[in-house]
Amino acid sequence: MKRPITPALLSFLLLASCQREAPAPATPAIPDAVAKSFQQAHPDLKSTGWEMEGGNVEIEFTANGVEVSELYDTGGHLLSTETAIDPSAMPQAVRDRIALDHRADTIHVAESIVSSNGTQYEVELRNGTSEQELIYAADGTPLGSEAEDAESEDAEDEH
Repeated sequence: MKRPITPALLSFLLLASCQREAPAPATPAIPDAVAKSFQQAHPDLKSTGWEMEGGNVEIEFTANGVEVSELYDTGGHLLSTETAIDPSAMPQAVRDRIALDHRADTIHVAESIVSSNGTQYEVELRNGTSEQELIYAADGTPLGSEAEDAESEDAEDEH
């Protein structure tokens, strides 16, 4: 037995077919001064991503197969450069301190950070589902840390 199309059903179908998805919000552009500084410093490289970090702009890119990020102020002045490194490339004092303080953890990521303050080393340590980021001076002195849930960090990396 066929059911007749009622006026209410017809109205619903008509409205549903006319609705359009809202346009995606426009991605903001890298500030001009930062883009200009990056292009002058790296004319042959392209950014693989960028984000605002504490009022500054972090630009990510790959140079010679190595992941690098640079932090610029909005005026285009380079503040620091982070470069992915093998953990064995960190100074022995940093490796010794990590081994002493974090025996049960494994180094997931290691980076050197070069800024006007000299060279520092950032490591991401994992122990099960917990992750923490630690920053060390070249002499092994701990400079800061940030604890995170490794599963939520992995979920963020997928975006």
